[in-house]
Amino acid sequence: MIIKSLSVLFCVLSCVLSSCTIENCINIRYRYSNIKLSSPVCCDSSQTSDCIFPNVEFEEIIGVFPYNEDLFDEIIRQLDPHYTNKRIYSGSYTLTVKPGTCGYGELKVLERQIVVEGKCCGIIPYFSCKKDNTSVFYPESKAALKIIEYTANKSTDKPVLRLVKSFDIIAEERPLFKSKHNNIIVNQNQDQNMINFN
Repeated sequence: MIIKSLSVLFCVLSCVLSSCTIENCINIRYRYSNIKLSSPVCCDSSQTSDCIFPNVEFEEIIGVFPYNEDLFDEIIRQLDPHYTNKRIYSGSYTLTVKPGTCGYGELKVLERQIVVEGKCCGIIPYFSCKKDNTSVFYPESKAALKIIEYTANKSTDKPVLRLVKSFDIIAEERPLFKSKHNNIIVNQNQDQNMINFN
């Protein structure tokens, strides 16, 4: 509770200093899940063989956006105390990179955005090896996945976006909750939704 209060206080102070509104401040409070990818030892420059990264799967937990825990509790949990909403994505690919070209990295799943931070050359195909940050914006439901690289324009201090590649995907939002009345899972769909990076 103390950490949450300090976080809100820091957010408000940041907004005051940057002359933004409280609404804008709240909007940047994303709920995200992390997947940390470690570089294989074969990526050391002393190795001679190529490096192969494993498959990647991730899921995003979504709720009321901008997320407000009090509102979520008041409205959703009155319907069912076990309710949650989960959007499932999975990416499956085999990636080969040359030794010495990859470093450390972290894959963050944000609201409609995947952010790769660090020296992640080759974490996902089509990402530039020279970029420190790369974003993947994915849409609601059935549409196109857009892989976008961005760098900061130092003269204007604004990000410069470049579309790298676009894929057609199906991302399904699955309402999952266990009814306390009949003890069954509602609206379960067992179909797999894949993002194929091939």
